Amino acid sequence: MNPDLLRRTLTVIIVAAALWCVATLLGAGFFVRLGPWVLSSHEPVRPAALAALASAVYVLTFGVKSLTLAMQSVVEAVQRLSAPAAVALAVLTVGVGLRWATYAASGADSYGYVSQADSWLGGHLRIAQPWVGQLPLPDADRAFAPLGYRPGTQLHTIVPTYPAGVPIMMAIAKLLVGIRGPYIVVPLLGGFGVWLTYCLGRGLAAAFDGLMAAALLATSPAFVFQLLLPMSDIAAMTFWTLAAVLLLDRGRFSVVGAGLAASVAILIRPNLMPLTAVYGLSLAFPPVRTAQTVRAQLGGVALFAAAVVPGIAAVSALNWYLYGGPLRSGYGSVGEVYELANAAVNARRYAAWLWETQTRLILLAPLVLVLPGVLVRQNRQQAATASPRLLLSGIMVAVTGCYVFYGPFEDWSYLRFLLPAFPAMLVASVAGVSCVLRWLPAVWRSLLILLLVSAAAVSQGRMALERGAFKLQQQEQRYIAVARQVELLTPPDAMIICLQHSGSVRYYAHRKTLRNDWLLPDWLDRAVELLRERGYHPYILLEDWEETPFRTKFGGLNRLGQLDIRSRLQVSPGVWLHDALDATARRPPA
Repeated sequence: MNPDLLRRTLTVIIVAAALWCVATLLGAGFFVRLGPWVLSSHEPVRPAALAALASAVYVLTFGVKSLTLAMQSVVEAVQRLSAPAAVALAVLTVGVGLRWATYAASGADSYGYVSQADSWLGGHLRIAQPWVGQLPLPDADRAFAPLGYRPGTQLHTIVPTYPAGVPIMMAIAKLLVGIRGPYIVVPLLGGFGVWLTYCLGRGLAAAFDGLMAAALLATSPAFVFQLLLPMSDIAAMTFWTLAAVLLLDRGRFSVVGAGLAASVAILIRPNLMPLTAVYGLSLAFPPVRTAQTVRAQLGGVALFAAAVVPGIAAVSALNWYLYGGPLRSGYGSVGEVYELANAAVNARRYAAWLWETQTRLILLAPLVLVLPGVLVRQNRQQAATASPRLLLSGIMVAVTGCYVFYGPFEDWSYLRFLLPAFPAMLVASVAGVSCVLRWLPAVWRSLLILLLVSAAAVSQGRMALERGAFKLQQQEQRYIAVARQVELLTPPDAMIICLQHSGSVRYYAHRKTLRNDWLLPDWLDRAVELLRERGYHPYILLEDWEETPFRTKFGGLNRLGQLDIRSRLQVSPGVWLHDALDATARRPPA
């Protein structure tokens, strides 16, 4: 065999087998069925043996020095191609997002953001519902507000629950692209966020580190799930990361750009406003010795603060207009949203979810908090222009602090709240791996990092797949199918009593909805009768999982509470439409 061909073949086998071995160690084994044949691997012994055998053959044939040079060529190729690889990864991320996006204004969040975009286009953030005044239900304005909305400060109006940043972007995209415009915003911002993660790692450590962090972000289950949904988590992550990247260059225009990016990020997710303090402090460090440099640093902080003001002012004005005060939000006052008692349960859950979904490499991110030497720039002249340790640790601590006291949730998908910290966290993780392996020669250290990160990315991608990320499109399109059926099966004067579909039925079926979770337990029958008297035809729309809570709440006090209704249609698998005027005459027990 040609010696050069043998060298290349053995190099490929060594790298592939080593990747295979590390992947199984990180839990990323595989199972593939090809007709009658099955390929599977869940243990590291065989790939480790193959890598060792190929290495032995290489050393015996060409020598140890040649093996080192071969591995060095692999590492140098990756380092040389880091920027193009990061671009390719960002483009692939956009492609995945556009291909598997849900394209549906479905549950509370998706409907809330997409419908608010229409409100911006229509110029009516306060949506009048004058007909509510004809229906004297307890707390009627709240009961007739679909998911994603709440009563406005004016009588018989509803206003959006969610901040305006992403809906404004969706509105612009809808103007430019059409009906699918709102759904391309998140995939585009997701790809940009992957590229910015690379830029952050390159600016704070090296291009190789940035590429590794970008790969970990692009395959993170929390990121992949949010990439496919029209929500705000990825948008917030991208604009806060853009601000951090711009701050690495302390030129006047970059600082102003960072402030404007932070301003947009505040409009997207106002509760992350404390991050501006971290960014401002990073401009004031490291400590300086000359008065001229002090003035320059203070000037940079002032420029950044001035550029942040528009976002804060816009949020305050919108809060005042929609909710009655600059410090109020669609979620309520600060005291209603945050509680000290939530800290313990949230800290425990977020830590467990990170451990489950981000592989064990995430454990090395906190090293940036305690070891000053974790981040080492390739360009030593730039090392004095920023404080990477303060910036990364500050972002991680500030984002976590903004949610550790927040209302707790039980599902792992709420790890999405921490996505604005993921780029910093993953850059810190890669830097932490490099720090732990600093005793190795540079070539073998970089090669091992490449193997570890590649295997971790495979593990994360497999987890996203197994947890159903690429089934979201089909699942969320069901909301549109249900609404279309409701539109076909009900008259224009229908009033749909529901919860999960309270927004999507309005959006796609153009029917009024009444939320059953805001009806008092003894008011179901009275509400149906009141609706009938006012000329509405009431229906009850429930998912299978909603029926038991519905019966528990209304069954003992209402004729309709046990859903003993003759006209019961399945409008989609697991979704039922009940004609509330076609109930049996059976009365609840005394």
